[in-house]
Amino acid sequence: MIELSRIPQAGLPDAAFDYAWRGRVLTATLYHVERGEGGAVVRQTPIVSEDFDFSGLAAGDVAQIEPQVLPVNPVVSALCDESGDLHVQVVRWYDPQYEAAPTLEKEVLDG
Repeated sequence: MIELSRIPQAGLPDAAFDYAWRGRVLTATLYHVERGEGGAVVRQTPIVSEDFDFSGLAAGDVAQIEPQVLPVNPVVSALCDESGDLHVQVVRWYDPQYEAAPTLEKEVLDG
């Protein structure tokens, strides 16, 4: 099991992260966000992606995350609990000029 938590954080203007999983490999993609009238998002263009491989974490391990490609680290924490479940926290950027702070999002995935 993978438990993914997206933690709200005021981010860079006109930027957003999105996440995808393949097994226990997380792909984080940084997007440029274009806004239209009233701040509505009209387009998101991918800028750069990076994979974070958590498949080697054993029970009780905490990952040391150092991005090699992304300009900032989107992973707050990653640990494998004693039962082998992976718990990952990532940032959920929002633009406070246009959006209220979102709530903490949690999602449970197979993995």
